[in-house]
Amino acid sequence: MQLIDSPTPGQVECFRDIRRQWQDQLKRGFFYSEGEQVFSRLLQSKVEISAVLLTRDYLEKYHSELLGRDSTVFVAEKSWIEESTLQELNQGVLALARVPDFPPLSQWIEKSFCRIVALNGIDHAVNVGAILRNCAAFDVSAVIVDTDTVHPYCWRAVKASLGGVFHVPVYQVQDFCGTLKTFQNAGFSLIAADPAGTSLLSDLPIAEKSCVILGNEHRGISRSVLSLAPHRVAVPVSTKVDSLNVAVASAIVLYALSSRGTEAS
Repeated sequence: MQLIDSPTPGQVECFRDIRRQWQDQLKRGFFYSEGEQVFSRLLQSKVEISAVLLTRDYLEKYHSELLGRDSTVFVAEKSWIEESTLQELNQGVLALARVPDFPPLSQWIEKSFCRIVALNGIDHAVNVGAILRNCAAFDVSAVIVDTDTVHPYCWRAVKASLGGVFHVPVYQVQDFCGTLKTFQNAGFSLIAADPAGTSLLSDLPIAEKSCVILGNEHRGISRSVLSLAPHRVAVPVSTKVDSLNVAVASAIVLYALSSRGTEAS
């Protein structure tokens, strides 16, 4: 840990206006962590932390965990941090970390038991983050996203995942349909979460390899993707609403899949 007390604004430029800067940092292979809960889980993970900007209270609290890290740690007053980064913070801790390297996506095809979640056109970062949290909770093997989905390492998605993103390999793929076909040819059961689906949760296939597809919050799953899925499951809801939030639906479907897996064993 390299500790820099009372840094200059130029030294913490990488934290300035992260709501605009995160995309440029992501192109360089870095992402932002904001807030204590996410930071705590970041420290517990093996993810490489490049820089940290925090108040003295947080330094004292996490000093022992930071000692073992090859990171630059900047310490300043919360008001100075907010002024220098152009953002209001609920908690005085920010981190810049490197997006981890994941094993080739083909590795999951070779697994005897594997559960994949595929995100199609989900454009709300908070929903993406909440889904990633659910994926970590239900031991999903990996997540694939298309180019129309908010990147899972967008700062807001990372924050909403409460660190769940650190425990699930994520892959952004250019050929989403082609990737799904590859999984299908490898014996994966493709399951589309579709409000218009006719299958019940109890009808979900008990499969060692499965891929749950989740779609856009308003448009749903695209036709080209939906046409690939032989199983289209809907979560039954009251006529008072049209459908559930996609993140909520993901938790219900993943729980049902997990329960079916338990029955099978």
